Amino acid sequence: MCIRDSLHSDPGNVGVVHTLAAAGRERFAITSAGLNHFIWLLDIRDRITGEDLYPALRAAVDAAPPALEPLSLDLFRAFGLLPIAGDTHLAEYLPWLHDPVARSWATYRLPLYDWRGNEGVRDVLSQMMQMMADGRVPVDGLRDAPSEGATELVAALGGRAYLDETVNVPNGGAIANLPAATVVEVPAVVGPVGIRPVQVGPLPEPVAELCRREAALVELVVDAAVSGDRDLALQCLLLDPMIGDIGRARAILDDYLTTFADYLPQFRQ
Repeated sequence: MCIRDSLHSDPGNVGVVHTLAAAGRERFAITSAGLNHFIWLLDIRDRITGEDLYPALRAAVDAAPPALEPLSLDLFRAFGLLPIAGDTHLAEYLPWLHDPVARSWATYRLPLYDWRGNEGVRDVLSQMMQMMADGRVPVDGLRDAPSEGATELVAALGGRAYLDETVNVPNGGAIANLPAATVVEVPAVVGPVGIRPVQVGPLPEPVAELCRREAALVELVVDAAVSGDRDLALQCLLLDPMIGDIGRARAILDDYLTTFADYLPQFRQ
């Protein structure tokens, strides 16, 4: 696989992405903040020299390979701050990607999720875990499996404190211009005394506004789910950046509440 083709958000490139990420952690110290899967790079430095590498990153953006997260890099050019969750996550939070005339999803080469494939992988993993639990398959291989940080975080709660680069916690002022109760993704010190988010200050106001809209949507989704209020559920869809038509929002809600009625008894009137 050519490295120029391996950098795009493609499920088949997970191994390459993990390898590049591991190398990046060795070389670079980063600070990022935002919401889950909607985080923005605030600072990047050489771990050894402490040099600020953001100027070099800005200088290199126009020379990036076309397949390298083109949506993220376009947002970088527009807002001056790099979103780093990857295009397939970033697209979920933005209203500019479903216009049938512009066809922006084609411009940015955004792949669709393979839901059936994901279900198959989940089923296989569930079977493997059950076999491990039953003692039919050894667990030794898990010791060398890549971690997304959960095991380190759990261990640190009862051991030595460390700085985790990305943890989801109630904001409590960590991002100064987002609501205090919003769950944000920020660096945090994890240790025996708990998880303490780092105070990163305010996000640039346009970026903060994009995050506030998503946070408001999530709050409304919770209210609608708890109350079973159909009007609130419709308002949730109308706030969702993927919805571009009121009639379509109503049709989606009707279909959803019919299909999943057994799981949503609170919406029965």
